[in-house]
Amino acid sequence: MSEKELTPIRPQILEYHKLEIEEIFTGIREFTNLRAQILFFLGTANLTALGFAFGTQKSGLLLVAAGISLIAVTADSYVRRHQNAFFYRGLQLEKKYCPQQEHALLSTYVAVAAGEKTLANLRTVANLKDQKACIQALRHARSSVFGFWLPITIALVESVTGILLWLRLGWSLF
Repeated sequence: MSEKELTPIRPQILEYHKLEIEEIFTGIREFTNLRAQILFFLGTANLTALGFAFGTQKSGLLLVAAGISLIAVTADSYVRRHQNAFFYRGLQLEKKYCPQQEHALLSTYVAVAAGEKTLANLRTVANLKDQKACIQALRHARSSVFGFWLPITIALVESVTGILLWLRLGWSLF
């Protein structure tokens, strides 16, 4: 056998796609950093409000902390939706140019960072032929338990605790 027969055929990547792949990975890194910064900032603000609430016995600050948790959910879902658009396009290009997609960098990253279920959902969306259906699916992508229900539960517990401390223990509102 000749060396030419042993070498796998690699599809030629268009120059535009090379540029697009670079932008996809840059965008994913930036959105990952942005999500971390927003969530750490809002998490710190939430804990600070809780600390002041219990330190000063002001139940209204527990309601402020609950509001911060709800802002975190909203901000995270907004940033995640934009990040998913990068994942979606990256998975399309990966499918086109990578012979073993399950071992490619983006597939591995999405599976580790967002979970196998998210990867499967994004691959399903990437296989849709209708662009409007793709956009709708990306806009309505579900969040993980930790990204949605955990902050909602925390906000609910903070709100109920604030109201109970105000009504039952006589803490002032502010």
